[in-house]
Amino acid sequence: MTSQELTVVDRVRRDLDKMVPQFRQALPASIRPERFARVAMTAIQSNPDLLGADRRTLMQSCMRAAQHGLLPDGREAALVVYNTKVKQDGKEVWIKAVQYQPMIAGLKKLAFKGGDIADWRLRLVREGD
Repeated sequence: MTSQELTVVDRVRRDLDKMVPQFRQALPASIRPERFARVAMTAIQSNPDLLGADRRTLMQSCMRAAQHGLLPDGREAALVVYNTKVKQDGKEVWIKAVQYQPMIAGLKKLAFKGGDIADWRLRLVREGD
C-alpha cells in the first residue's frame, strides 16, 4: 500500500469513527456501533474502488445499512460503486458513487426481524413442478 493510499485509509477510518455516535442511534441494540464501523472499514479496505469513491455517498451508504441493522460485510449487505452522473457547479460530471445493497442474508434477517415470517426455505423448482 502506498503512502497516499494509507492517507486515504486513515481519512476514511477517521470519518467512520466520527459517525459512531450516529451509528449508535441508528443501529439495533444487538449491534455495537464500534463493531459496525470495523466491519465497514474492513469492507472498504477489501475493495480499493470504495477508497476512491465519493466519500459523502460512502458514508450515506454506511448509514443506510446501519438504519436497516445490516452489516456491510458482503453477506448481509454490500457497498457497491457505480459511475453516476451528477450536477456540480452547474455542470454534469461523472462520479464514483457508493450504494448500499442488502444481500440475501440481510433480506432474510429483515424478514425474520419483522415477525411476519416464521420459516424460510429454498427448494429447487424444475419444469413441471
